[in-house]
Amino acid sequence: MASLRRGITVALLYVALSAIPSAPQPVSDPSSHVTIDERIESMSGDERIAQLMFVSSYGNAGADPEIARWRVGGVVLYAHNLSTVAHIRRLTAAIRGAGGPDYPPFIAIDQEGGIVRRLYTGVPLVPSTMALGAALSGDLARRAGFAVGAALRNLGFTMNFTPVLDVLPESGPAALETRAFSNQPGLVADLGTAFFEGQRAAGIISVGKHFPGQGAAIEDTHSVLPILHLSRRDLDARDLLPFRLAIERGLPAMMTGHVALPRITGKSDLPATLSAEVMTKILRKDLRFEGVVISDALRMKPVSRLGSADTAAVQAVLAGCDMVLVPGPPQHREQVFDGLRRAYRDGTLTEARLRESLRRILTLKAVRFEHAATPPIEGDIAREVARKAVTVIGDGRILTTALRETLAYVGPTGAVQGGVRTGHTIILPGQFKESTRRRLREQTTAVLAKAAAWIAVAETDEQWRFIGETSASFPDLQLVYVNLGSPYRSVDGRRVVSVLTYSSSPQSQQAAADVVNGVMRATGVLPITLEPRTSSGASPDKRP
Repeated sequence: MASLRRGITVALLYVALSAIPSAPQPVSDPSSHVTIDERIESMSGDERIAQLMFVSSYGNAGADPEIARWRVGGVVLYAHNLSTVAHIRRLTAAIRGAGGPDYPPFIAIDQEGGIVRRLYTGVPLVPSTMALGAALSGDLARRAGFAVGAALRNLGFTMNFTPVLDVLPESGPAALETRAFSNQPGLVADLGTAFFEGQRAAGIISVGKHFPGQGAAIEDTHSVLPILHLSRRDLDARDLLPFRLAIERGLPAMMTGHVALPRITGKSDLPATLSAEVMTKILRKDLRFEGVVISDALRMKPVSRLGSADTAAVQAVLAGCDMVLVPGPPQHREQVFDGLRRAYRDGTLTEARLRESLRRILTLKAVRFEHAATPPIEGDIAREVARKAVTVIGDGRILTTALRETLAYVGPTGAVQGGVRTGHTIILPGQFKESTRRRLREQTTAVLAKAAAWIAVAETDEQWRFIGETSASFPDLQLVYVNLGSPYRSVDGRRVVSVLTYSSSPQSQQAAADVVNGVMRATGVLPITLEPRTSSGASPDKRP
């Protein structure tokens, strides 16, 4: 019955999303009468190679010299590059000007929301991708995409490395956690597509990631190459569904995932980024994707452990990538540029293969979007997402009962701690040593021995483990557990009610406090379908 209800919910959501008016479709720039092939002909060999490179900017004072010298295809900015709104606008204008008027670089940022964000000013801080999953609203996802996209556009960006289209595993946990919408493929497909359509309406190029899907990876792909023993049938049934729908709706760009698929490639040490079987056969031929494919960062361990960056860059392009992401110092991107140039000159990278990528890159650069110069952003979208995402698991009546009793608070400082009246307070730091743990344990035990109920808040894994261990020692004490992060961090107990926010943002914490105080009713839906891991290591919690 639960599966049927979930199926009906997703089906209704799909219908609702289908009714959303399509964002304006990109059209060729009428101001230019030069064809893409003519533009390619006018480029030097070095300029052609440089279009394949997506580099980071090393400073924050202006465009790096290589951007102007090579006319690179794209520049991605990180937190260390950015400060005030005025500074960001000057920086993006300098980068755009350095690329030249014919083919200025894409100016990108990795602004997913939640724990992956580079900007903290001038843009709505969406609590997390999973918070949108819990809100279960295609309209909200689309409006969030529009609000973020409009803000980025006004700062001078043209591209955002999002949405995350990875599907979490049927049983957790997974490395992406709150960076993904859900473990339900249909829900990921619908919300991810809605978010991208919102960004498109604001004039921002979306980059879906991480193809062909790394949601099932337990290890972090920044440091380890996850090996996923998935067959092509497995991929078609789950992981490829969101990518397929986004492609059908016109997704313009895709980022690869550094995961190994030995049942597809025949190799357990080959990242999908470097596999023609994945990037060309599956993505290009089977899914008929005609947009720009950008590799995930080549400096990440799954790729860098295989050899030099220049060799990896050539292999990625030959596998089917159009652009290679090369963050890091100038000498690193110089190495990649030289490697691609050598491959072009010796025929390893053929003229025909190079032109394929150049046509896709320059076609996307020649596109314009119908959008307002300063699109209106209605209301506080981050606050709205935070409030609609809050999810209560367990007997919600415990919230009301607990507030009638003497409450003790255990957790970090923040809006929850300040927004709920309690008799005693134990502040937990984010991380603490064993000596601190013992002292906190003694203090907490003394306080809970006199309390009628307690509220505990976890923002970090350290705090979550402490709360789980403490809860096991007080099984008959009512506990309101506010989880400010991954829903996989659960706390066992028959007298526990959990309040999930999927984020530790101030808006999410305030929303949780409002739910605990009875000011607001929680309407969020748990976006994962199976039981989370528990802090005690016991059997998974079986509550609905």
